Amino acid sequence: MSDSIVNPELLQLRDQIDIVDAQLVKLLGQRFGLTAQVGVLKKQTGLEARDPDRERLQIEKVRKLATDSGVDPDFIENLFQTMLKTVVQKHREV
Repeated sequence: MSDSIVNPELLQLRDQIDIVDAQLVKLLGQRFGLTAQVGVLKKQTGLEARDPDRERLQIEKVRKLATDSGVDPDFIENLFQTMLKTVVQKHREV
């Protein structure tokens, strides 16, 4: 179905989704930039790439934020676990 025959309200909602998607990607870029700086500091100070206590606290925090926001906390935990895995891998590459 082409956009020209789709309900205008649907098109408006899709446009809003596209804007949110762009914001999410930009925020993730900022987050990964900050975690890259953390990786450098960890390397300079001899800290391990992983911090299981920090990771656990972060997961607890984002699960609560998800619940409070009406978002599936399991989905958010999986998303953050994926991000944490990527961050730790990047820290080990530093």
